Amino acid sequence: MRAGILAAGTGSRLRDQDAVPKPLRRVAGTPLIERVVEDLERAGASDVHIIINAESTAIREYLDRTTRSSHLNWIVETTPSSMHSFFRVLESLSAFPAGAPYLISTVDVVAPPRTFQRFRERADDHADVTFAVTSRVDEDRPLRIDIDERSGAVRSIGGEDGGWATAGYYLVQPTVLRERNAAEAAGFSALRAFFGHLHATGYRLAAVPMGVSVDVDSPPDIIAAETLLAGIQG
Repeated sequence: MRAGILAAGTGSRLRDQDAVPKPLRRVAGTPLIERVVEDLERAGASDVHIIINAESTAIREYLDRTTRSSHLNWIVETTPSSMHSFFRVLESLSAFPAGAPYLISTVDVVAPPRTFQRFRERADDHADVTFAVTSRVDEDRPLRIDIDERSGAVRSIGGEDGGWATAGYYLVQPTVLRERNAAEAAGFSALRAFFGHLHATGYRLAAVPMGVSVDVDSPPDIIAAETLLAGIQG
């Protein structure tokens, strides 16, 4: 299985005086990037493609010193938006077609161990994008999503309705690369705008309700994430 990680953002709300890149910020003693890679490996990923920005090569240096069961492929590029980072990772993953969709995650997801494995087992291989969704919608600017809970079909995305929010990890078919030119011509930048475009143009989107996860964007999120993990261990 091939997988990807979006880690090219600046993470300005988490930078401290030492200018630690967000993916290296520790939660319960483990850097965010290492936590995501480990859970992708538990899910069966043997090939992981990671995009980082040009000022964050310390991330690659850190992971290259660790022992991994997967092969890490690095994309070092300062992209203008999350949507562009998503396309670059998807292009890299699609360079050698695997005949299966790709598991892609943002770097700041903190969830119980083996979450990615459970998601992969439940995700819809026939959808163009399957979203992991969480009931935790109290974070800053959540991407709300309304789903048919019996079929898993996405009814709306990006509006004010819906009792779910996207959790930051997805199962993605390379078919969505067909919309890259249209998305860039429309001036989209945020990944959420691209997902809205896919829904509006008739792509098949599905969702899998998962347990609570934390999107770590600010210092209070670190506390919430560590509280979540401590509750699991306890």
